[in-house]
Amino acid sequence: MKHISLIAIATAYCLSPVAPALAQDNPFATNAPANPFATAKTDRYIGVFQSDAVRLTLAKAGAGFSGELYYVATDATYPVTATIEGEKLSGVFVAGGANFKFTFALNADGTSGAFETEGYSGTLARAGGASGPTKSIKPVGKAEAILNEALEISKTVAPDKKGQVLNSIIGMMAALGDIDGARALLNTIPGGDTYRSFAIQGIATAQLQQGDLDGAMTMANTMTNPALRKRFDGQIVSYHITNGDAAKGLSMARSTADPSNRVASLLAAAGAFRGLEDEAQARAVTEEAKAIALSISDETARNSAIFSVVFHYAFAGDTSSALDLANTLPRDIMKMMLLTTIGKAKVRAGDQAGARAIAEDMLKDIKKLKSKFARPGAYTQVAGIYVGLEDDAALVKVRKLHGGTFEAWYTALAFAQIEFKQFENARSNLRQGKLLGWFKTNAAIIQQSLDFAIANDQATRGDIDGALATARSIADPVTRVSALTVIAGNLNAEK
Repeated sequence: MKHISLIAIATAYCLSPVAPALAQDNPFATNAPANPFATAKTDRYIGVFQSDAVRLTLAKAGAGFSGELYYVATDATYPVTATIEGEKLSGVFVAGGANFKFTFALNADGTSGAFETEGYSGTLARAGGASGPTKSIKPVGKAEAILNEALEISKTVAPDKKGQVLNSIIGMMAALGDIDGARALLNTIPGGDTYRSFAIQGIATAQLQQGDLDGAMTMANTMTNPALRKRFDGQIVSYHITNGDAAKGLSMARSTADPSNRVASLLAAAGAFRGLEDEAQARAVTEEAKAIALSISDETARNSAIFSVVFHYAFAGDTSSALDLANTLPRDIMKMMLLTTIGKAKVRAGDQAGARAIAEDMLKDIKKLKSKFARPGAYTQVAGIYVGLEDDAALVKVRKLHGGTFEAWYTALAFAQIEFKQFENARSNLRQGKLLGWFKTNAAIIQQSLDFAIANDQATRGDIDGALATARSIADPVTRVSALTVIAGNLNAEK
C-alpha cells in the first residue's frame, strides 16, 4: 500500500507554471529541451540518494561515476555521468537530448548532501544511512506529487470553501493508499460542514477497494448524510458481488426494508454484475428493480424509483427499455430530463434518428406542460440533444420557442457543448456571450467547467502534461484542485 508524503510545498512549487525566472540560457525560456530538474529535489555519490521528489543512483565508472536520476513529476529516468572536483561531485544528466549540469556535495559523515542544478538547490539523503545497504527505495509517484500540489493550493482557499476543496483531495489521497493521511485531513473539516460526509464516503470507498470491509463500515457509520449512507450501502452490495459472493450481495439488496432503497441496492448489484461482464444476471436484477419500482404505492416515491431505473437503463446502453419505462411517467420536467438523458445516450450510440425522434416528441410535449414556468427549462433540455446532433438549424428553432433569458439559454448551450466535448464551440459561445452581454453571472462558472472538462479529457487520453497545463490555468482554486485530483486519479488508474 502506497503512502503519500505531505511535503507538497517544494514539489507543488516545482510543478507550478509560475516558477522563478531562470537565466537566459535556461531551456524553459526557449523551445529547446527543458531541464526537468530546474526546480526539483535530488540525491548522491556511490549508492542511492533521494528526496521525496527525486532519486539519484551512482556507481563507480573508471575515474568517475555513472548512474541515473529518477524524477517523480515526469515519471522518467535520466542518465548521469560525474567526476569529483575538489570537495564535491560535478556531473551532467541528459534530458531531451540536451546536457544539464549539476553538483552534489556530501556532508562529513556521508549521510546526506547538497544537490544543485540550474534554478534549484536542495538536500538528498542516502538510502539506508551512511554505512547501510544502498538499496533503491521507490520515491513518491507522479500521481502523489500532483496531489501534493493540490494540497498546497487548498491552503490558500477561503475558510468557507475548505470542506469542498479538501473533499476531493481526501478521496484521492485514500484511493492512492494513504488512509491515515486522509483521516488526518478529514479531521480538519468541521463536523457541520456538508462536505465532511462526502469526504468520509471517499475514504470508506477507498477502504472497500483495498479490501478493508470492516474499516470501510466503521468509517461509513460516521456519516451524517442519510442519502450518502444509503448510497454506500449499495457499494457494499457491489463489493460482495465483485469479490465473488453474489449470494450475499443480492441477499443484502433484497432485505432492504424500504422499497425505494431496495431498488437502489438492486441497481447497484446490477452494475456490479455488468462490471463482471455477466450481462444476463445484470439484466435480470435490473428487471427485478423495475418491478419493485412500479409496485411502490406512493406516487412521488414510485416516480423517483422509476427515474433511477430509467437512468440505469440509459447508462447501460439499453435506450429502448429506458424509453419504454420513461413513457410510463407523467408529463413533467422530470420526464423531460429523463428523455434528454436517453436522447443523448442515443447520440453517443450513433442512433441519430432515434435521438432526433425523442427531441421532436419532446417539443410536442413541452407545449402541454401544466406549468408554463417549466417550459423554458424543458426547451433547454431538448437543445442539449440537438447540440449532440450538431443540428444548428434545429437549435435556432428551439431558441425561438424557449421564452427564457439569453443567459439561461446560452448557459445551457455551453454546458451541453462541454458535455459532448465540443470545446471550441463552448469557448466561442462563451466569448460571444461576454462580448454581447448575455452572461451576467454564469461566465466564470462556464469557464471553470470548460477548463475542468478539457483537463479531464486530456488526462483520459493520456496527455498528462497538457492536462496539468490546463488545470494550472484555472483561476478558481477549488476547480483547479478538483482538476488536479482528477489527473492524479487517471494516473493511478493506469497502474
